[in-house]
Amino acid sequence: MKTLKTVLSALAILFISNLLTNNVFAKSGDKPSPKVIGVINRANWCAICKANGQRVMSIMPTYTNKAIVFVPNDLTDAMTKAASAKELAKLGVAKTLSPVNATGVIVLVDARTHKLLKTVSIAEYNEQIEAEINSALALK
Repeated sequence: MKTLKTVLSALAILFISNLLTNNVFAKSGDKPSPKVIGVINRANWCAICKANGQRVMSIMPTYTNKAIVFVPNDLTDAMTKAASAKELAKLGVAKTLSPVNATGVIVLVDARTHKLLKTVSIAEYNEQIEAEINSALALK
């Protein structure tokens, strides 16, 4: 069982690394300064994430040149939580996210004030998720 967890964690890291290198998540310098931070709360054990994650990730390239940065928040286990917490702290959104510990959601945060703008379930249709992201971008 421990080997399976290790393999799944490694696959999750490879998946996220692949997304980062293929511009699904933001890289500094290749897009406008972010107005919104989209934190994707996920976990390997999350049924909603398993059922909808790939579909939702397919809409992320739409926002490559927009003022939003997507950041994964992996809540799978203590190790992935700690790694994610470091990245979230760098962005200044760790406190904002502390009350939102559900998986299978995208938390939209104001990049300047770090205030929570919206939370949307990844179980929603892509059109609804895009509408929520666009609405958050329009607020800024």
